[in-house]
Amino acid sequence: MSDTAERITVSRVIPADASSIFSLITSPKGHVAIDGSGMLVTTDDTAAVTGVGDSFDIAMHQEAFGDYTIKNVITVFEPDSALEWRPGPVGGDASGVVYGYTLSPQGDATQVTSYYDWSDAAQQMKDMGILPIVSQANIEETLVKLEGAATS
Repeated sequence: MSDTAERITVSRVIPADASSIFSLITSPKGHVAIDGSGMLVTTDDTAAVTGVGDSFDIAMHQEAFGDYTIKNVITVFEPDSALEWRPGPVGGDASGVVYGYTLSPQGDATQVTSYYDWSDAAQQMKDMGILPIVSQANIEETLVKLEGAATS
């Protein structure tokens, strides 16, 4: 685990190949299934993302904000290696927050690193004290669920 003032990074070695893991994290329904924050509710998007610029919407719920939908736009797409996206309101500008995964083969397993970075978020959001929205524990739980999905 690594933290900076505006970034949380967590790693876990998962006993599955990078291709299987990448398939899960490029699926919008996969994101909902492995969410460790409890904020992702559902998605109607069924097609996996296939490159930079692709997007998928997810219905969200958060106590502080209620129910809302976000659009996740893919900003990094490296098959079996890296995926990053910027969430933002549907029809609006991205929030300046990024989430991502990097995958590194480790023999028959894969080291999965998940990160959440809000360093480019608007200063107003930072000043309001609403960031970070997810915690280290949320990211750790996501990786636990990802492992369960990848090995079942």
